[in-house]
Amino acid sequence: MFTYQLIFFFHISFRKLFKIDLRPKIIKLVYSHRQIRIDVNDSALRQTLDNAYEEYLKDKDKRKLWEFHRLDFLNHSKIGASEQLNSLRYWFSQIRFYDDILFENMMECSLRASNILMFIQDKETLLSTQDKNMLFKFLKRTYFLNILCPDMFFKRKKFLLRDESNNHFIFCLFFQTLFKFFYKKLKPSTLNSFYKYINSKFSKDGFLMEGSSFYSFSVSEGLSKVSFLIGDNRIIKSYPNLYRSLQAINSNQSNITNLNFGDIDGTRYLPNLKVTNDVNELFTEPLAVSESLWNENISSFHKGPINLVLNHRKIYNYGTLGHYHDDYGHFNIYNNGQPIVIDPGTLSYADKEKRYDDAKYHNAPFAQSANSMVKHENFVKSFKGSFVHKTDNNVVTLSYSYNDIYWKRSVSSDTLQICDEFKFKGDSKITLFFKSNLNIKQDMPRLKIFESNGILLSLSSNHDFIYNIDKSIAAKSYSNSMDTHSLHLHFNSFDKINLSWEIEKCLN
Repeated sequence: MFTYQLIFFFHISFRKLFKIDLRPKIIKLVYSHRQIRIDVNDSALRQTLDNAYEEYLKDKDKRKLWEFHRLDFLNHSKIGASEQLNSLRYWFSQIRFYDDILFENMMECSLRASNILMFIQDKETLLSTQDKNMLFKFLKRTYFLNILCPDMFFKRKKFLLRDESNNHFIFCLFFQTLFKFFYKKLKPSTLNSFYKYINSKFSKDGFLMEGSSFYSFSVSEGLSKVSFLIGDNRIIKSYPNLYRSLQAINSNQSNITNLNFGDIDGTRYLPNLKVTNDVNELFTEPLAVSESLWNENISSFHKGPINLVLNHRKIYNYGTLGHYHDDYGHFNIYNNGQPIVIDPGTLSYADKEKRYDDAKYHNAPFAQSANSMVKHENFVKSFKGSFVHKTDNNVVTLSYSYNDIYWKRSVSSDTLQICDEFKFKGDSKITLFFKSNLNIKQDMPRLKIFESNGILLSLSSNHDFIYNIDKSIAAKSYSNSMDTHSLHLHFNSFDKINLSWEIEKCLN
């Protein structure tokens, strides 16, 4: 990794000195240099690619633009091979005209190249010599660019520059591993180094310490696909964090696919590669850690069909400003696996009103007039204040303090009762997002009972509070909204507030 780190250090230093990131320009130059002439037939997907640019010019949403140009259609079973090839030829014919933003990071380039690599493997007999030369050159250039323009991240600690590479770089490594494997250049030592590096980036509970649990799931799922394609999975068992994560995403106990904290970022590695059943057979051993899998970043509690998942990530080591949410202490509630209280995710990186990463969009207690738990510094976010997480007698307790702000949240694993204690300078508000409609069952001065999709939520407090219920929206997936209902609790007291939540299944 030293070569990547050295080159990345040059890029980031150049960027800080001259306020210019050379990488997109280098990537575009290398891709478009001496492109061969391509005869392009008409393509039904051509308009889709063109429309992606028109939308970007309106909303400046880079993430949505990148998704359209990941070339996922190349491995989609519903699109014919000739249509895929014509659309790919059109994409290549336009490379020199594309804006630098399309080549802003190597993760997106690696995702495109991985789709092309799978397309070649599946459709090689249908490709002409000219097509093969064009595609092979592109793959080799992508591999070269991964070294020349690494998509890494450094965090400075005192006098040390620590490699805190985020998911972007790991997706790049996925492509490099498959590229070497398919070209017979993947040595056992290289594969060991690959697994060792990625294992070091996972936390003990099997998830990367980054803001989006959905994104972390995507990395685990991508790794399972890579491990299946290279056909040597014995080595993974030597790396416990990786192996537990791969077990977890294929375990019915975990229900990872229905869990989200942070952005609902749909980045998927080879999304159209259908290997789920084959991957399940590779990881058939029982999940040895079971519920204890959730212990470093999140806690999971069950009471019959009700499941409460508590977020206590307080150190996000990887990533920059993208996926961090002010959500320490936030919880999700599920009934029979169906989401009831949810994290609203993120609808747009470009529109601040649709990012939903502030405390006001999460049900962790926090004064709306207070500063965030998160500190913004250049391209990095970090938490500020004092965090405590402990478990005693089946009760998980989280607490946070910063200057004159203090709150504590305790959750009983036996009863699912939540006890909050907080004291702020002025008024505070707690907001919960519900997947379905919310009805009032009983309304008393200090007791409110709400019903939502088979769940009763009883709230009581030592101080009066007011509430209102609004129709709202949340992210079903990135840039794709769904209708929700939000419950706003308003407290206006300078005294210490005690708030109790009881969660039960409706008797009827």
